[in-house]
Amino acid sequence: MKFTFVPEASPLEGYTIKRAIHRGGFGEVYYALSDSGKEVALKLLHNNLEVELRGVSQCLNLKHQNLVTIFDIREDRDGDHWIVMEYIGGRGLYDELQRYPNGMPIDEVLRWLSGMTAGLSFLHDRGIVHRDLKPANVFCDQDTVKVGDVGLSKYISESRRSAQTQSVGTVYYMAPEVCHGRYGREVDVYALGIILVEMLTGQVPFDGETTAEILMKHMTTDPELSALPAPIQTVIAAALEKDPKNRIQDVEELEQRFRDAVTVMAPVDLELDSGSSSPPPVSQTKPSIAAGKSVTSTARPPTATVIGDYWTKLPALVKWIVGGIVTVILLEAQVLSYITSGAFLGIFVYTGYLAVRYLLKPKPSEPVNSKDLPKDTNVESVTAQRSDPDTNSSQPPPLRRQHRGTQQFDCLSPATPRAISTRQRISDLVNSLSISLAATCLVTLAVYMTTNLLHEPVHAVFFGSVTMLGAWALLILSKLREGRPAEVFMRRVMQGAFGLGVGFLAAGLQNYLMLSDDPLLHFPDSDGKPWVVGRIHLADGSGYPTLSAFMMFFGILFAARRWWWQADSFRKSRFRISSTLVTLLAGAVVAGLLQFPGALGATWALAISAVVQLSAAWTPQAERLLQYESSSLPLTGGRSRKHASVTSA
Repeated sequence: MKFTFVPEASPLEGYTIKRAIHRGGFGEVYYALSDSGKEVALKLLHNNLEVELRGVSQCLNLKHQNLVTIFDIREDRDGDHWIVMEYIGGRGLYDELQRYPNGMPIDEVLRWLSGMTAGLSFLHDRGIVHRDLKPANVFCDQDTVKVGDVGLSKYISESRRSAQTQSVGTVYYMAPEVCHGRYGREVDVYALGIILVEMLTGQVPFDGETTAEILMKHMTTDPELSALPAPIQTVIAAALEKDPKNRIQDVEELEQRFRDAVTVMAPVDLELDSGSSSPPPVSQTKPSIAAGKSVTSTARPPTATVIGDYWTKLPALVKWIVGGIVTVILLEAQVLSYITSGAFLGIFVYTGYLAVRYLLKPKPSEPVNSKDLPKDTNVESVTAQRSDPDTNSSQPPPLRRQHRGTQQFDCLSPATPRAISTRQRISDLVNSLSISLAATCLVTLAVYMTTNLLHEPVHAVFFGSVTMLGAWALLILSKLREGRPAEVFMRRVMQGAFGLGVGFLAAGLQNYLMLSDDPLLHFPDSDGKPWVVGRIHLADGSGYPTLSAFMMFFGILFAARRWWWQADSFRKSRFRISSTLVTLLAGAVVAGLLQFPGALGATWALAISAVVQLSAAWTPQAERLLQYESSSLPLTGGRSRKHASVTSA
């Protein structure tokens, strides 16, 4: 392979070439030093200069830890164009694949996947599609995965291994729609799915003798995924759908679903490699995912995961319609009484289960006397095995979430500690409280128009006022605690205390509006006797709730749910219908336990959840890392993403 320039040449003013790195269809890459000693990579462009330069110029100011940085575009004295880029001295994904011809260990796969996802997501959020994602363009520098070759126009390569370029994309990783000139972010999702298969098995799913044959397989043939466990097959198949509309829509979703599939698999299905820099001898190599196919190929993903996948794929309008139908059925079809009975039964059975589990719990073993063991025996390991007779030291520990330094695998979430200024808290809180007024009116109007719960305008005033009080209490408490290290028990206690206050105000408003004996607040199953728990009267002889009932209902409801996951700006999405429905069910159960009006209690729970989510500030995933990086708190979990500012609703 002949290069244009020799070492110590200086074709570009200010830089001295030290050695050649690579030559391809796009041009040549050299390792060089600037006059001040900075290491850079110089790429000399050969073909399609206008298209290449236009693409690169769009990426000049992009800076992300998982992207190879482009410093400048320069022209030498001969009129040739050079791209000055960050030099990556570590090994690339292509080199790593050569070390693991039968598939990489799962922890290595997760490490590379997380870095690629972070870099690609950053590009996609700025309207840029990579279009030529392949192992030859992915590198690792000081344990940080970086995606390179960003901004250049792409061409089909005859050879998967040589990375030569001749058309748009590399044929082994090219999505079917590219043949029709379509370049959405789904193109990169498809390529990432192909790379996942190659990392797991050592082989690409589509291969052939000619470019045309491979392209035809991409367009017409289902991928060969039989070497993968069933849960992972489901995810990869969704990433390699022929129609981009049916494909997983973004790389973040692909990574999350892949991690979920890995997590549900038993430890015997996955053995994690120790992560050493060089592969162990063949006789000692831990099996990759592909090696375990005989054990896992018949496994099926949990039903909940399958249902969740279908629910995620539904259009937003369909989700809202389904949520509305379910809500009306629960409120109008007397289903709440069955839910309450079922809750009693479930609590009773679970209490019995805990009692049996406690009685059958094995007693701690006696300490092992080291004198009774051979010299080289590890006393701690023997004691551990004696305490748990099912422990098999030859099996690896259960799969845990892996961390790669300061980069994270999981999405930044409400559990992520971060610094938030007092001004930002106040600003977000004022905005949320203001928006909650409109949200409360909207939700109350919806309940008034679509259900038979609120018969008169005074009912709507009472219902809406209590809903707003509850939402305000939860928004204030959540914003005061947002970003601080999670203390789940204390947060629930504080929520419960705020709930007692809301119940007190609700009972006072009931008396003020003269609704004490209104049918809205009547418990239909009352037998004419007061409902007393201990010394606390929850209902009078006519079946109407007392002050204590109001306080206990809201206190228990507020303490039972993780409301901060519905109000935090780092929550999964702005509004989750499923979370609202779960809150509705929680309200029904609490109301049934206290003989509080069931339909009213359940609807209040639903309304408060809806108002909190609609009015609380929310930050898109792609903008979160920037805020976190400006924070002085350590990140304890969550996948990194850029965050410019907390976006108010």
